[in-house]
Amino acid sequence: MSITKAEIFEKLSTLIEYESTDITHTVPNLVKLEYSQEDQSFQVTSLTNGSARFYYDTKSASEAIYTILTTLEENV
Repeated sequence: MSITKAEIFEKLSTLIEYESTDITHTVPNLVKLEYSQEDQSFQVTSLTNGSARFYYDTKSASEAIYTILTTLEENV
């Protein structure tokens, strides 16, 4: 899986434009992303270890997802 931080940032920026919607996206066995319109926050969960963190800006959430994905690629 080869994706750049810029591509992740662009995709997350698109998600926050959906009005009155909570969004969940899962990459099976890798990462789960939830966006809460009400809280205007991203929750990023690593499905390999269950750790979850909240991010209140797109850049930080993008970097967290990128880190999870690249760490997993390195271990494959």
